Amino acid sequence: AIESEKGIPLFSIDSIPSFPEIVIHPPGNEIYKMYTNMVRSFVEGTKVFIRWMHGTCLEAPPQPVEGQDEPYVYSFFQDIQNNPELADLVGAVIRSCQESRMEIEQYLHSKWKMRYRHLWQQQKDIEKIAQKKLSVIQFDYRLQSAVRWLEAANQSPEFQRIKCIQLNLTSIANSVQVYIQNWIKSLGGLLHAR
Repeated sequence: AIESEKGIPLFSIDSIPSFPEIVIHPPGNEIYKMYTNMVRSFVEGTKVFIRWMHGTCLEAPPQPVEGQDEPYVYSFFQDIQNNPELADLVGAVIRSCQESRMEIEQYLHSKWKMRYRHLWQQQKDIEKIAQKKLSVIQFDYRLQSAVRWLEAANQSPEFQRIKCIQLNLTSIANSVQVYIQNWIKSLGGLLHAR
């Protein structure tokens, strides 16, 4: 797994509620591009390390190439670019990126989408409850459940670290809290109307 030094995430992404879905920004394909650009910049960064002339500590001067405007600069880039170990490392980074994307999707699905899926149908549920003419005890049970959901949403972390990515959960947590508060108000309104 690719981890950043000292546990600091390499970058942060946001979770954005688009109920009933939860999307991330930047999207998964952009995260993949970030990973590959990062790896590419590491490799291409070796172009600045100029080779020395044979038997000296002097940098090899750029060599003119017939048919090209730019002279050829001897650097360590060619050695590193063709190294099979580097290809293995690039493959590991790509696998880590894919694993990170899957873990993020699984986390959002299990910890948010499935846990609070009933909230996305709140208006339909309120209409059904209004038609059922529930007892005060049944209202109390639903209100107590909603209070527990609200407490759980309030205690959720603002950020979740998944490998080298920090997932910002603030937007989704705030939206879930608003949904739950509206649910409680709607239930209270139905109870008051009785």
